[in-house]
Order: sequence, then structure tokens, then C-alpha cells
Amino acid sequence: MPRAITPALTSSRRVALAVAAVWMTALGALGLVSCPTARHLHVPCPGCGMTRALALLTSGDLGGSLAMHPLAVPTALAQLAFAAVTVVTSLRHGTPLSLWSHRYGRASVYALAAVFALDLLLWIARAAGLFGGPVAV
Repeated sequence: MPRAITPALTSSRRVALAVAAVWMTALGALGLVSCPTARHLHVPCPGCGMTRALALLTSGDLGGSLAMHPLAVPTALAQLAFAAVTVVTSLRHGTPLSLWSHRYGRASVYALAAVFALDLLLWIARAAGLFGGPVAV
């Protein structure tokens, strides 16, 4: 005899699907939306070159990818891990905000913060002319 699905579980599934849809939309838009900082201010932002670096990596150009943005892969992995944790947490608990109460949720937030801090430091170093200078916009 099949087990009845509780309303709370159905609600959790809807929340998880909504969170997943938001992430899919955000990730899909990366290739369609140009950087507003580069477009309006004509200077690279801390993430400038990341999409191009990942495209170079997928085409097999490791050297070009690292030259474009050496932190593209760690940043992408941290963002994907955070996205996955929010979807799973939503499925299990009905809200992505409960990720703070779980070890993996906190770890994903800390990893994301660390890699964003490194992105910012790299951006500052490149603005000062180090590591090949700023990425072309």
C-alpha cells in the first residue's frame, strides 16, 4: 500500500523546485548578461573573465583559462556547492534558510565567502598591475 505524502513534504518539494529554478535561471543567465560594472564603468569587476575562463577550460585551453581568471574553477565549484546545499536543505526542511543549522550548509557558506574574498584580493592585485594586470573588458 503506497504511503500518503504529507502536505509538509509536498510543500518542501515545491520550495526545493522553486529554489532549483532560481539557480537554473541565474546560472543560465551568466552567458546572456554582460557585466554591468564593465558595461557602465568600463573597468573589470572582481569576477570579470570568469565566464570566459570557464569557456576556455571547457574547450581544453587550461593555460588560457588560468590567465583569464585563475579562480574561476574554485569559484564555480563553491557556487555550485552552495546552490546544491540550498536545494537539498529546501527539500528536507522546507526553506533554504535552515542551511545554517547544518554542517554542510555552514561549510558551503564559508567556502563561498573564502573564494569571494580571494576573488577580491586577486582583483585588487590585478588593478595594481600584478598577475597580468586587469582583465580586458
